[in-house]
Amino acid sequence: MQKIYSSEGCPFAHRTRALLTHLGVPFELHEIDLATRDSEFLKLTPTGRVPLLVDGDFVLYESQIINTYVAEAYGWERAFAADPRLRARQRLAMKQWDATVLPAFYDSLRNPGSLDAARRAAVSKELDQLAATVEQMGPEVESLLAFHVATHWARMVWLRSNTRVVELVEDRPALREWLDQAVQIPAVQETLPEREATVRRYQERYVGRLAA
Repeated sequence: MQKIYSSEGCPFAHRTRALLTHLGVPFELHEIDLATRDSEFLKLTPTGRVPLLVDGDFVLYESQIINTYVAEAYGWERAFAADPRLRARQRLAMKQWDATVLPAFYDSLRNPGSLDAARRAAVSKELDQLAATVEQMGPEVESLLAFHVATHWARMVWLRSNTRVVELVEDRPALREWLDQAVQIPAVQETLPEREATVRRYQERYVGRLAA
């Protein structure tokens, strides 16, 4: 059985828990305290981050890589589009979500002023690209891209009073609707952490630091 090292509140680890649950893949869950990170866990990973997958003597880290491996290993045909161009756009959307949208989200929690005109323009361009990709995908929501973005989008909505990134998404109603549908995927809902505690941790870690 696969072992998944995770932290309940971490949206990156949530991606993998949700996908495994969706595919009905049994796994042994190991909860990691990210404040301490025990030595046995650190021996397994060069990054010290979650999620971490251990499948026998095979060890894999980074949520996007893990989820792609899981989708391929278990033959999930809906993971990516059949068309190679659309499939490439889905992979690009996943990469740019992590490279552009998420840093803007976290930085805006620490400092609302970080989302200046230049940053908003950069995020807006990527959201336009994501919206175009989603439109090409059609009505089907379940995909690896959906699992990739849903876990952070849930937290963005919970923290909307602390970040203006949500407003940029709401300027694109079709994209907002698709993201909301991604969050409603049963496996995503089933593996969501408790909302109030998660919001409190985010505010203490990011918003509270600025005030201090």
